[in-house]
Amino acid sequence: SSPKQALEGIYEVTVRRAGLFSSWLIDQAVVGTELTLSEPSGDFYHDNLRDADNVVAIAGGCGVTPFRSMIHAILEGSENYRLTLIYGSRTCSDIIFKKELEDLSDERIRVITVLSDEKAEGYEHGFITADILKKYVPESASFFLCGPDAMYEFMEGELKKLEIARKYIRQEHNAVGNRSVDNPRE
Repeated sequence: SSPKQALEGIYEVTVRRAGLFSSWLIDQAVVGTELTLSEPSGDFYHDNLRDADNVVAIAGGCGVTPFRSMIHAILEGSENYRLTLIYGSRTCSDIIFKKELEDLSDERIRVITVLSDEKAEGYEHGFITADILKKYVPESASFFLCGPDAMYEFMEGELKKLEIARKYIRQEHNAVGNRSVDNPRE
């Protein structure tokens, strides 16, 4: 959910099957089930003092969810920056929020989807490489990454090819299966 939605008491959560709780939630929870969750936390957000006016959001799989929140914040007017989402998915059927992302029509937001396991018209094919980034990345940008560890490791090399300084790269470390905050790669 966006910051505005949260202030209105609306919390949207995207669940990926990754263990006991998520499997229970997907398979057995019903509408009306009450859950106790911790509050949102972390520093994976745009900051006008720290970040550029152009954000390149690189997502893998369910790592698209924080960028969906950022997109909503831009559309609602609580944030004012340009966002280029480069979203890696295996196939068209694996794209989370596919229709919502395709229906976006805002000059501040651009969505490029890269399919690794399928070739389809209107989509890039392969992995998110330095060559793909060169096609879509504006000059002077902050880079936000969210996805699996393998994506972080791969993107580290691709961003080095573009000579992007580490201080312009931010990674979300609170997703299941990602490195802990105590041990991020520098």
